[in-house]
Amino acid sequence: MKITTIISFCPLLAGAILLTLLVFNPAYGEGLTLEEITVTAERRSESIQEVPISLTAFDELGLEQRGIDELYDLGTNVPNLSVSPFPSDKNTIRLMIRGLGQLDTQITQDPSVALYIDGVYVGSSIGSGSEIVELQRVEILRGPQGSLYGRNSTGGAVNLITTKPVLEEFGFKQVLTGGNLDHFKTKTSVNFPLGETSALKLSALISKRDGTVEAIGDSLDYGEEDREAYRLEFISDISENFILDYAYDTSDVKDTSRYQQVIAGGDLTSVLAGPILSQLLNPALPPNILVNLIGVAEHDIPAQMDRLDSVTAVRPLQDNLLEVDGHNLTLTWNVFENLIIKSITGYRAVNSSFFHDSAPAVRSAIGIALAEPALGLPEGFILVPAVPLGATSEGRRTLDFEQTTQEIQLIGSTDTLEYIAGVYYYSDKAYSDLVGTSFNIARAFEFTNSENDSIAVFGQATYTPNEGPWTYTLGARFARDSRRAFRFNPNSPTFAESAPLGASYDRNFSNFDPSFTVTYDIDENSSIYAKVVSGYKSGGTSTRSSNLALYTVGFKPEETLAYEFGFKGDFIDSRLRLNLAVFQMEVNNYQTSVQTGIGSADRDFIGINGVKIYGTEADLQIALTESLRTSLSLGLLESDLGVGSVSIPGLPDAVLIDGLAYAPDQSGTLAFNYTSNFNQWNLDAYLGYNYQGGGRHSSVNSADSVVMDSYAVIDASLSFTLNHADKHEIKLTFWGKNLADEEYLTTNFSGTAVPFGLDELANFGDPKTFGVTAAYMY
Repeated sequence: MKITTIISFCPLLAGAILLTLLVFNPAYGEGLTLEEITVTAERRSESIQEVPISLTAFDELGLEQRGIDELYDLGTNVPNLSVSPFPSDKNTIRLMIRGLGQLDTQITQDPSVALYIDGVYVGSSIGSGSEIVELQRVEILRGPQGSLYGRNSTGGAVNLITTKPVLEEFGFKQVLTGGNLDHFKTKTSVNFPLGETSALKLSALISKRDGTVEAIGDSLDYGEEDREAYRLEFISDISENFILDYAYDTSDVKDTSRYQQVIAGGDLTSVLAGPILSQLLNPALPPNILVNLIGVAEHDIPAQMDRLDSVTAVRPLQDNLLEVDGHNLTLTWNVFENLIIKSITGYRAVNSSFFHDSAPAVRSAIGIALAEPALGLPEGFILVPAVPLGATSEGRRTLDFEQTTQEIQLIGSTDTLEYIAGVYYYSDKAYSDLVGTSFNIARAFEFTNSENDSIAVFGQATYTPNEGPWTYTLGARFARDSRRAFRFNPNSPTFAESAPLGASYDRNFSNFDPSFTVTYDIDENSSIYAKVVSGYKSGGTSTRSSNLALYTVGFKPEETLAYEFGFKGDFIDSRLRLNLAVFQMEVNNYQTSVQTGIGSADRDFIGINGVKIYGTEADLQIALTESLRTSLSLGLLESDLGVGSVSIPGLPDAVLIDGLAYAPDQSGTLAFNYTSNFNQWNLDAYLGYNYQGGGRHSSVNSADSVVMDSYAVIDASLSFTLNHADKHEIKLTFWGKNLADEEYLTTNFSGTAVPFGLDELANFGDPKTFGVTAAYMY
């Protein structure tokens, strides 16, 4: 599917529009319009139809109907967006837009999709999967957003906007949810008016759910959820022109990892690595003695593609612990009628301790044997026996992360010009360590310290001459980044030999990201746009490197240039809405993680130039009747890495697949919303069909990449709302997710990444879940 396929997709949408025009009687739709969604994608409030960006947004009702409480829930609801948890930690979310994202979450590499909560950038993927107490809106911006959103938005950006306090009005909301898997959730919020100019809002969430896979004989199950979140927000109109908004949020999570199921492979006793130099394993051995690694694996549960509901693991499961604290202070000063100065100050701290066990129902061991006669001993002589059997890889990783951000915005307008300019500062510090065992051999203590600083100036101006149909938008951002790290790792033989006391990394980067957009208003309800926009992702180094030279040099920044043509329009008195984008993206220094040492965990980021991405995104909404709405969202994606392999010093070339990982060729959603009133009751029904196509690779490296099949999930909800005197509201919602109980994979690993007879390890998505939610609002 390259440009020809993308172009052939357009007549399908044109046919859908033509059919709608023929079927609908315009007179029938008099007074019937689609709802307008207001977004802040360009840092000012405006209709989603006025923003020349491929953009999907959900308001509070849309989030509620789809059951979206956290980032993970977005994965099947937005085309060309992939959301997957990190295999060992479901609260570490990997966001991928148009195939660009962060597969290997490390503190020394940045994400490719920028995540914001109320205007504050979230610098760590770890901890991003926790629930937010009250979401008002979610915006997904596809494509590079370098001018306004800065570095680490080469794939796009995700904005999470919370519900704000309300002045001069007492409010109370209580929501209770119960469902299968002993699911229980309570959400409470209270809005206190403090005089006429201030308000305080307190919110709390407690959520518990049993695991999706029972661990027989264990006190914990796989995929359990035990979460608490609290939020305080104070808003005050200090003067007629000055607003203070302060928010504090905290989360405490005790989830467990999803079960890593063996779906291909079996018991094994085999030579795994072929001849290698003995000194790579043990410097005390004489040089030039060749040895083989002998791997042994015993599977207590046979490999199978069917999702398991219960397992008997050979090792006990442990909690994953997460604490998140965030502060946000936003000051807004309306200097003049058309000039605003805004300050956004943020602080965020993440303390994470997650437990991983690769294939907990498998016993593995490693041994060493002579590959040829030596030292008077015959070929095949066992130097180190492959017993006793233990975990392939088991351990606990701890992360302490804190960040500080400061942004100053100048937002203004004249009769023909809208503009925003600002300065931005970001700083983070992180510490990460790992303890555990590999093949029943205790790993030595290892750790990494890192620091990261960034400063930027940015601006964007939109010029509309003579109130005409043409609009021109020019944006630019200049950023300078500084990254430092210190790594101590005695578990990598080559790294420990080269740097027995640890090694440091210190690099500075700078980048200039321009953008240019031209928009033409066809009429008052439709427009077309063409844009060229760039994005930038900071360079860094790898905490898994076994090569001292690669570690100290690190990898270069990832740079993206995108060309996009789009259309946005409302038809038939705003009963039909079509948004369409066709794009091509070019990526240089695409940061891919490849094996660079003797072990599969020895990895560095190697830059790939000339990566090409093509695609189409379309959103069609139709008001079929006054009560019935339907929406169809489609995404097509094609990617080409441009090279078949990358060179690695001292090792064979790494062979690549023919596209990006977690980038399905097709994805889409089809949804129906029905609303009806009878007496004092209001009925709302939602039915959604969400599809992710095949071709979802788990890695760009063919040696450890596995293709995941396509899948579709069906979600539905049915709500009854009673409104009394516009003051009291009672709402009862029956809901279900994955109602067809589809068995689908969210992550997959090959035997290169997890060796010793484990040809494929996978995490499955959630099974069918259902329940009822009762809400009272005053």
